[in-house]
Amino acid sequence: MAKNQGKILDTKLHYDEADGTTRPVGVSAEALEISSGRISGCIPYLYDFSLVPTFEVPDGVTVTVDGTVQESGVSGHDFSSPVEYVVSNGKESVVYTVEVTNTGLPVVVLEQEGEGGRDWQEAGLKVRSKEEDWGGNDRFSLYNADGTVDIENAQLGFRLRGNSTQNFPKLPFALKFDKKVGPQGLPTDKRWELLANWMDRTMLRNTVAQYIAHRTAAAFADGLGWNPRGFNVELVINGRHVGNYYLCEKVKIDADRIDIRECYEDVVDGGNADPSVSDCGYLLEFDDGMDEVNIFRTGRGLPVMFKDEVPENGEIFNAIKQKVENIEAYIESGNYQAAYENLDINSVIDYFFVQELTFNNEYKHPKSVYMYIDGDGPLTAGPVWDFDWQTFIIPDQVRQYSSIYLEQLRETDEWLYGGSKVVDTFWPWEDKDYVNDMPYMWYPLLFKDSVFRSKVQERWDGIYPYLTAVTEEIDRLAEMNRVSDRFNSAMWPTTSALKNSKGAAFNGDEQMTFEEAIASLKKAYTERLEWMNGRITAGNFVTDAE
Repeated sequence: MAKNQGKILDTKLHYDEADGTTRPVGVSAEALEISSGRISGCIPYLYDFSLVPTFEVPDGVTVTVDGTVQESGVSGHDFSSPVEYVVSNGKESVVYTVEVTNTGLPVVVLEQEGEGGRDWQEAGLKVRSKEEDWGGNDRFSLYNADGTVDIENAQLGFRLRGNSTQNFPKLPFALKFDKKVGPQGLPTDKRWELLANWMDRTMLRNTVAQYIAHRTAAAFADGLGWNPRGFNVELVINGRHVGNYYLCEKVKIDADRIDIRECYEDVVDGGNADPSVSDCGYLLEFDDGMDEVNIFRTGRGLPVMFKDEVPENGEIFNAIKQKVENIEAYIESGNYQAAYENLDINSVIDYFFVQELTFNNEYKHPKSVYMYIDGDGPLTAGPVWDFDWQTFIIPDQVRQYSSIYLEQLRETDEWLYGGSKVVDTFWPWEDKDYVNDMPYMWYPLLFKDSVFRSKVQERWDGIYPYLTAVTEEIDRLAEMNRVSDRFNSAMWPTTSALKNSKGAAFNGDEQMTFEEAIASLKKAYTERLEWMNGRITAGNFVTDAE
């Protein structure tokens, strides 16, 4: 480390099995292994391959590279490709091929200016909480796996993101850049996310679910529109390598994301001080967190939040609220034709496919269910988001772990929405007189409509062929992240004891090797796909749910 300042980190994160905690420990070097003419090692976060090695040899022995004598701790080389060292005593020579690698993933380096108010003990850092100001004078660099620069020293602010995920050891972050950036060739924007995927042994559930959404959208242009894209990276924050993260697009209104007009940024700031409903676009999140400024509940109890604030005069808020409630009222009364005039059922159907295919029971509450309206247009489903826990599961494997959430565990040979349960009850920890228990959005009611069911069959017939190759993508992603998993799982193990202590949910692969977890994910997906294909083709739906 002393000979490679800024390249070899002086601190590692170490998980102590004795007390079940991750803590930073000091290190002085990264050691390579010697075996039969080969000296090799992986430094997971390495992006600058110009390194100076330190070595010892007996007296009278020389070390050369391309005929040049090498001095320990002085002579450096570019190790982005293997370097041959010749060790000689003047009579005999041995050639050692020295190979230094990283995990093969891009490396993100974040430098935070000052300290935040959240003590991240596991990493030995003080980061900004979700409630703190962004900062704005932090720095971001992204290096390709070969050490070349993708983004260098970009100015931004970053802080914690998420809700329950902030309670887990490996913390997630939101990024807000000073200027738009496009990492790895993705469309440029100022807002990005670094998802920790702590609950996910495979680290790939979010990625695979989004890929399924992209394949679904590829089948029909009139269904799911934009969905987030991203890629896995090694993350370094203030000299701490904190593991494998998923760098992805934030769900937001933008020309290269949800392409509608945001009321303030696009319309009011564009010169229209008093916009009408038709002038703006609206991103809505159906989520029982209810932590945004403009919120309401429908008569059925669905929690609705405007992700972007709307003018305070109430006209726009009331109009959109009334539109959503009218759609619901028509569905509840069985007047589906009237509901479909303002509800894009193609997107609603395709969104349903992704939720059920990934076995994502989160849409029951609902949580992280996004829909949007463009001016006077229909309420449209998407994009998809949040799949890191209890998705792609094999129920019998989940039952081997904690009893937490097991009372809610469903079987993969049933429709999730078929378990809908609408209740009016008092919850003492909530400031309201009732909360809807498991409405599953409007799907239980929509499946009572024969027109909707026929449309589901029609669209599935076109989408199904696009979904059969998803396992190939899982294999590709697994290969990319296989080496990274060795280091990430050592720092952030998903042990049952640790998950229980955090009140986290189980995916059923917590104690598996990476290879076993990937095989389980593929099996869960394949079996669910074929089960759904059989049921949809036969028209076997639940039509009597609440």
